[in-house]
This record gives sequence, structure tokens and C-alpha cells, in this order.
Amino acid sequence: MIRITGGQFKGRVIEFPPQIRPTQSRLRQAWLNSLQFFLKGARVLDLFAGSGALGIEAVSRGAEWVVWVEKNKINAHLIQKNLLNLGIQNQGKVLIQSVNQVKDQYLKKDPFHLVFADPPYLKGWEEILLRWPWENLLAVQGLFCLEWRMQKKLKTLPQQVSFLKKIREKRYGNNILTTYIRMSAF
Repeated sequence: MIRITGGQFKGRVIEFPPQIRPTQSRLRQAWLNSLQFFLKGARVLDLFAGSGALGIEAVSRGAEWVVWVEKNKINAHLIQKNLLNLGIQNQGKVLIQSVNQVKDQYLKKDPFHLVFADPPYLKGWEEILLRWPWENLLAVQGLFCLEWRMQKKLKTLPQQVSFLKKIREKRYGNNILTTYIRMSAF
């Protein structure tokens, strides 16, 4: 079980699949606390959703709409069950698709205010995600928040990429939380 760390569902528990690596509660709490004032009314995209905890935390703290993306059907159904148990099934949707399918699907829709990505470690997703068309997916002044693990070949992420500018990076043991803001142009 995972405990929600803040907002209207603080202290409530959600189920998570045993085969995933959920974001540690202290990381989730630090991450969401740093975004507290940004969440009110936000449209959120939760990539590699796993248990759905990041998106659920966002709703708990005031996000208006969340799209959870999880390609594993069992995990996705568990997210749906957690949303139903919390009574927030109408505040978003769960997509049982790969992250790349969703990127293409949302290019022509309203951009998100906040995007969470907690990809599998050591698979190179950090660099792949930074090459996405953020000028179409993320609203101006929107935030892209990435959890990753330091590697021998990748010890830091770039300060600037396309329309993204790094505004925060904090290390928690081997895990790093990096936040980028979407600029209008460089």
C-alpha cells in the first residue's frame, strides 16, 4: 500500500502492483510540495504511471484533470480501481498505451500544465523524453518533472533543451528529481 502525502486525500492508501518501483513517499512529498501552488486547476500528464500515485497526489492537491499513461494492463486497471475507491474517476482517464503512442495522440490537443515522468531506470528514457515536442505538449510556463537515476554515462541533464529550461534539480540518494519549465522560445 502507498499512502497519499498531502491534500484532500492525505493519509488515504492506494494499492500498487508488486512488480513496480513506486516513487518513495518522501520523494513524492518533496516533489508535490514544491509544486503545491502550481497544481490548482492544472491539467496533468502522468507518464509511466505505475500505481498512479503521482497523478492521484496531484488531484488530491487541486489538479483539475489527469491523464495516467500505463502500458501494463494489470497496473492500469489497478489505477482505475484506486480512482474509483477515492471517488475521482471523473477527474481524468487512464490510457493503456505506450508513452510514445500518447505523445503522438496529444500533439493536437490542449497542452498540459504539468507532466510527470518516472520512467524505468537505466533505459535511456531521460534523453528520449527531452527530445519530445514540448512546444506542443506543454503549456507556456508549464512544468516537466522527471525522476531519474544517475548513471556513469549520464551524470546530469542539460540546462536547456529546445523549449525547456531547467529550473530545479535535487538529489535524493541515487534518485534525482529534475524540473524544467516550458519557455515561449529561446
